[in-house]
Amino acid sequence: MTRAIAHDAAMYVTAATQQMRALAHLLGPEIILTGWPVTRAVAEHCGRAAWLLGTDAEPMGRVARYYMEWIASISFARSDAKSMGKTAEARELSDERDAVLVKFREVISDAELFVGKAPTGDWTVGGESYAALAKAVSNFGRDALNGKGLYDGLSSFSHPSLYRLRQQTRTTELDDRTHHGFTAQPENVQWQFAVASGSVYRAAHHVVAYLGLDETPLEVWADRQPALLGWSQAGG
Repeated sequence: MTRAIAHDAAMYVTAATQQMRALAHLLGPEIILTGWPVTRAVAEHCGRAAWLLGTDAEPMGRVARYYMEWIASISFARSDAKSMGKTAEARELSDERDAVLVKFREVISDAELFVGKAPTGDWTVGGESYAALAKAVSNFGRDALNGKGLYDGLSSFSHPSLYRLRQQTRTTELDDRTHHGFTAQPENVQWQFAVASGSVYRAAHHVVAYLGLDETPLEVWADRQPALLGWSQAGG
C-alpha cells in the first residue's frame, strides 16, 4: 500500500515536471496568455500529490485519501464517457469503480461512495474529507508556497475573461487604425515560473520525505535557480 500511494503521488509530480518543461518551451511570444493554463496545470497536479501525502494525515488517513482519489478519478472518467454517449465505456468504468470500493471496504469497512454527481468536501471516509481540485491547490499554495488564493488567481487568468484579456492587451495608435495586441508583463512570467518551479519542488519533497529518499538531487536542482523558488503576488 505504501508503494502504491507513493507511486501515484510520484506520477502526479512527474506529470507536473512535463508541464513545467512545456512552460519553459513557451518562452517567447508563445507564452503570452498560454503560460497561465500551463502553470495552473502544474499546480493542480502538485496539489493532488501534496494531498495524498500530506503530513496532516495519519497513515490510515493516507490510505483513505488514496482510495478516494482513485474512486474520484474513475468517476470523472465515467462522467466524461457518459456525457459523450459512450455507454459501454461508462458501464465498464462503473464496474471498475465498484471493484475499487470493494478493496476500500476491506481496509475501512464503512467506506461509501460520495453523494451526488461529483465528489466534494462533504465526502468523508475514515475521518478524511475529500479535497476537491480548488481546495487542494489553494491549500498547497498556502502551505507550500506561502501564498493565498493560488487556484483562484490562476483560474482567473486561465478562464475566458474580457477584463483579464484587456489587462494583457497593449493598444497602439497607428496612422489609419488602432492596433490591439496581447502582451505579457515580465513580472507575470516570472511569477508563473516561480509557481511552477516551487510547486514541483515542494510536491517532490513530499514524495522524497514519504519514502525516506536522499533529497540531495532535488536540492542540487533547486540550487541552480534559487530565484525561481521564491513567491510573489501575481502582477495585474
